[in-house]
Amino acid sequence: MPDIYADTSDGVISKSASSYTSAREASSGTVNSSGQGVVGVAAEYIQGRRGSIFYNVRRSFFAFDISGISSCTAATLNLYGSSDASSDDGIIVLRSTAFGGDGATALAAGDFNAIHGWNGGGAMLNNSTPYGNGQTSGWSLTGYNSITLDQNNIANIIGNASNNYLLLAVVDYAYDYLKVGPPGVNNIGIWFSDSQAGKRPYLEITTGHESTGNSVNTVLLADIAK
Repeated sequence: MPDIYADTSDGVISKSASSYTSAREASSGTVNSSGQGVVGVAAEYIQGRRGSIFYNVRRSFFAFDISGISSCTAATLNLYGSSDASSDDGIIVLRSTAFGGDGATALAAGDFNAIHGWNGGGAMLNNSTPYGNGQTSGWSLTGYNSITLDQNNIANIIGNASNNYLLLAVVDYAYDYLKVGPPGVNNIGIWFSDSQAGKRPYLEITTGHESTGNSVNTVLLADIAK
């Protein structure tokens, strides 16, 4: 059951604008790849701007090197929560096309809409590839939050010689994924890979070759010579 830690190129891309649509459907945003970040959608009152409301959309992206994995019978994404959170209205994990689409390049401002199957406009529902829903309540701020991923979708990526990386996007479910204007601030905090070792995002994969007591180093006992 190998644990694969996200590359240090992971991070959050955020966009702010005076309208929800302009922020959510922008072609690029601001990249932050250090420490901790936020996934969410927020309608925030900006002081000093005559009572203006500004909208912030934040999406996190992760790249996992799966070149050494040949099979998958279960997969779990583990994200360490941070104190920078104001809600737990839910997140969803989607297939991404960020990092150049192959994990070979750094996270870029233009990756803001790098979600497989989505054209950058309208709801992501039915126009993206979901890998697993996040928790809708009880998001831990002081430990790992485990998100069960769709094993069948993950297995389609793992073992494919042309896919050395599994690329994931984590977005707000209630307001970004479904495209619903937020009533207030809805953020979930996450630590990234350049944080403390005990807080790095990691992917836990069950390959189907773990020992069950009837094998040694993945070799069945019946196949081991006396």
